[in-house]
Amino acid sequence: MLTGDADSNLHAYWDNLPGSDCKFCNDKVSCLNRAIVFASNLKPVSRAAARNTETAAWLKESFDYARSKIYQAPIGTGDGPYTIVPLSSYDFKAYRLAQKRIALGGARLAWILNSELR
Repeated sequence: MLTGDADSNLHAYWDNLPGSDCKFCNDKVSCLNRAIVFASNLKPVSRAAARNTETAAWLKESFDYARSKIYQAPIGTGDGPYTIVPLSSYDFKAYRLAQKRIALGGARLAWILNSELR
């Protein structure tokens, strides 16, 4: 469980990092603007990473990130409650990791679609 300005649970917090249904905003226009800024700052991924279609490797990547980045202070392994403070170190690191993973997911999806629809 999360408290403070963050969503009620960690999954929702991470889902909302791009701004799709940002709970930190009173005005949804600012959430849309956040999503536009988020997308405009995505960095290209390596060709090798984009062409990796091994779903077991994707699962391992996500598991490794959960252990090394997500379940770190202020988040623990128990039920909490925990508080993620907006603009905190955790919030900035989460945002950057979400950008990296979304760019990689988009590149992988593009690779798969282009490969399958030829």
